[in-house]
Amino acid sequence: MKREIFDMAIHLRGRTAAGHVSAGFGLVLATALAIGPGCSSPLTAGSEAAVTSGTKDTPPGQSRPVLVATVRPAHAPLKRSTTQPAHVEPYEKADLYAKASGYLRIIHVDIGDRVEKGRVLAELAIPEMDTQLTQKQAAILQAEAGKRQAEAAVRVAQAGVEAAEAKTAEVQASVKRYEAELALRQSEFQRTQTLVSRSAATASLLDESRSQLHAAESSLAMVRAQVKSSEAAQSQSRAELDKARSDVDTAAARVAVSKADLANLRTLMAYATVEAPFDGIVTRRLVDTGAFVQSAETRMADPIVTVVRVDRKRIIVDIPESEAGWVEIGQPAVFRYNSVGPHSFPGKVARITDALDFGSRTMRIEIELDRPEEIRTGIFGHDHAGRLPRRADVALDRLADRG
Repeated sequence: MKREIFDMAIHLRGRTAAGHVSAGFGLVLATALAIGPGCSSPLTAGSEAAVTSGTKDTPPGQSRPVLVATVRPAHAPLKRSTTQPAHVEPYEKADLYAKASGYLRIIHVDIGDRVEKGRVLAELAIPEMDTQLTQKQAAILQAEAGKRQAEAAVRVAQAGVEAAEAKTAEVQASVKRYEAELALRQSEFQRTQTLVSRSAATASLLDESRSQLHAAESSLAMVRAQVKSSEAAQSQSRAELDKARSDVDTAAARVAVSKADLANLRTLMAYATVEAPFDGIVTRRLVDTGAFVQSAETRMADPIVTVVRVDRKRIIVDIPESEAGWVEIGQPAVFRYNSVGPHSFPGKVARITDALDFGSRTMRIEIELDRPEEIRTGIFGHDHAGRLPRRADVALDRLADRG
């Protein structure tokens, strides 16, 4: 009688001791039941049985054994994972340009060289800057000489102010003396006038006393005019002192400007020396010794060298919208590629953009590996089925019962 074979897949949901359904585990049980006259195979827990069945590939009169096993379900959280294309990028990358235009005098590195931060990679020759350096240094000397001259003028003006003040004090003292002399002459004139009116003195004596009185008045007027003149000279001297002090400030500003120009030139000359911004590897060298290098400010310049940091790497993954909600920082990830054989590297999610690209509807994340030194940036791989090369992929694990 013809046998009939039934393959059955049974999905069991485990129950806890309290009889509640546990959503965190499952069991797939594959059984083969042979139904036919005189053919039966009882199964018990933990046992294995060989069940014979006939198929269209089995010759008539022969049976093919089928191994069936029972499995005891266990409670465990259900994990889900996603596998997405990924590529490797350096943690840092810098294209190094020259700030000033010049000829490449010497280059100390080539592609593949490991460099430390601050190491000199290339040096430019800029002859016109050497001439400008001499000019700027001479300008500083000239400005400093002008400042010293202005300071000397301040001292001269200060001395002039002091002399004018002394002259004013001297003239003011003369005013008091001439005022006293004028009072004396007035008294003598009045006494002589009285004597003349009593005929006790001659008229010539009165004329002499009047002349002395007029002379005293003239002397006092002259001294008072000298006071005004000395005060004006004193004001002029003070104005000259203020001007001299302003000249000192102007000269000091000229010195500062000249020094700033020199510092700016030295900064530009320092740009003629290209240094490594961090520890890394030289991945590109675009110029050779003697080549003319354009300044980066011209927007026509090419970099001299490219340096990348390789002690840390960024694994770039674009997660589709359907999977983006499951990704969190700190989740474990496995990076795989097939360059000279299958390789897998564990890591964790380090950064999430937390926003989807409008065009691709994907969210970019970055993964950092536990052993980044074992892979190269920009790595590609291929599978063993002989298909076209593809980028390496990364697998993210996540819990299915989240939220």
